[in-house]
Amino acid sequence: MVFVTAQQSAEFLGRALPDSTVVHLPEATRTSWHVPQRLLSERTIGVLELGRRHNGWHEAVCGALERRSGHRHVYARWREELVFPSERALRDGFSDTVVSVCFPSSITHPLRSGRVETMTHRYLESMASGCLMVGHAPRELVDLMGFNPVVEVDWSAPVDQLLDILASPQRWQPHVDRVLRRVREVGDWRVRVRDIRVALEVADFNGAPTAGTTNRDRRRGAVKAV
Repeated sequence: MVFVTAQQSAEFLGRALPDSTVVHLPEATRTSWHVPQRLLSERTIGVLELGRRHNGWHEAVCGALERRSGHRHVYARWREELVFPSERALRDGFSDTVVSVCFPSSITHPLRSGRVETMTHRYLESMASGCLMVGHAPRELVDLMGFNPVVEVDWSAPVDQLLDILASPQRWQPHVDRVLRRVREVGDWRVRVRDIRVALEVADFNGAPTAGTTNRDRRRGAVKAV
């Protein structure tokens, strides 16, 4: 049995390894580690770009943020710079951020990731910290949450879109609250460990499931098995 975090990779391996059981197991986090202490309207970091950067989006909005928004824009100024010096500072930074910019690696680094569009831990950290995500949601994230938690970039007017959000972030508080509730239900490691146990139980009780089936299919089968 092979557990794979990227849904597209799990589907590919399921076809390529007919004698193995390949299970899609999405990324997870410990949601209790992230404390969304402040409402969006009370946060001091307007935009956080952490880790991989979408250069096109960054260049489109960076100057306008400095000139017109009055909000802090936090990102690495050079390649080796650490935006936050420690794990504690990282968590505090997320809990003080309005907009966390999230793009999959298939968009920011296509030569490395190819067409595999997967959710990374950055999405989970952002959601569990009560940030508003702006960028693009991988399909597997939408499937996991049951809706799209990301504000998709309006490429026709990325600056206006971002400035509009920052002008009245409180309008997005209900959306952020909904996302936070949902990620605690489906994105915590406690849930993911349960999924692992269910997949193993299905294999033991019913025989090896068909390779390439989805995590959702396995949970349905496990209800009867358990």
